[in-house]
Amino acid sequence: VTVNGVFSILPLIINEVPEGWAIASTLGLAIQAGNIGPLLYRLLRPSLKSIQIVVYSILAIGTVSMVLMALFWDVTMDIAGKECSIMLTVFVFTAAICDCTSSVVYWPFVGAFAPAMVSGLALGENLSGVVASAVSWLGLSAAYSFYTLALVLVFSGIAFRMLERTVLLSEQAKSDASSESLIPEGKEAFAMDAKSPSLPLLVVGLMSLFENAVLPSILPYATARYSSQHYHIASTIPLSTVALFTLVYYQASRTLVLCMTLASCVVIGLITEVGMGYMDVGPVWTVAIVLLVKVLLAYCKATSMYHLKVGARHSSEAKRHLETAGCLMQTVSGAGAVAMYGLVHCTQLFPQRS
Repeated sequence: VTVNGVFSILPLIINEVPEGWAIASTLGLAIQAGNIGPLLYRLLRPSLKSIQIVVYSILAIGTVSMVLMALFWDVTMDIAGKECSIMLTVFVFTAAICDCTSSVVYWPFVGAFAPAMVSGLALGENLSGVVASAVSWLGLSAAYSFYTLALVLVFSGIAFRMLERTVLLSEQAKSDASSESLIPEGKEAFAMDAKSPSLPLLVVGLMSLFENAVLPSILPYATARYSSQHYHIASTIPLSTVALFTLVYYQASRTLVLCMTLASCVVIGLITEVGMGYMDVGPVWTVAIVLLVKVLLAYCKATSMYHLKVGARHSSEAKRHLETAGCLMQTVSGAGAVAMYGLVHCTQLFPQRS
């Protein structure tokens, strides 16, 4: 909810920061620098006695980051002759540590439970964007918006505590819980015909690249060229969440997901053309295209995570696949953010508007 919150509020402050439209790629790079969190988690995991400590640490760091962001987001500093939003960037980085780490913590957590739980987590992640969007539409100041998101994280901690107690009280958790986490470690079979994780992992990686690196960087150039209101609408309308509700009843086949993945590549290319100024389809169509690709990206990624779960032979393998997918999300997102930062700041491909 922290990173989604920042990008939902960004259209409201983009004209107040010295970087102008380029702030999106700068914050994207700061967010991906937060991948130091998953790295530290992987290194320290053997010494961690429970996953609860990690989850509560994630929520605590996120809460503190949002409070400090509310207090100091507009503080700037002159760096190499350019005025920079130093505090906003720093606290986006610390908040991103939480979001990035959650990808390698939460997905394996649901790996040993029913496949519907994987769809539920995907829906829950997307609903965090709905919460962030709702906050941005309340008309609060940036500071109060950040405070509100901090409060949401406090409620998230309470919710996890309730989930923790539920799991600990269940008979299955008592009999199968591992020594290092809340997750049952059963070897029960999930599918008689286990499938290769290669295609779902490829889709997850590509969708994460588009969703976390490419689209946030080019969105201001494609939509704010018309008005800040169009940028705000394209950033916050939660159509993808509505689409993910269908996962409760229906999961697309691998072939259909592949077709939707190819379609999303085409649409991302179109949005890039608009952002670079080579094409102008008008504000309404641009916003509609952005919302369409958000639906495709979210649905393809969520469905591929579901396929990783149901294609595994047992819970341990499912956890492994989902953790690999979480790491892949962060790796490709980080590499993509670096590339997009270079394209935006070091080339003339994107018109420098403020």
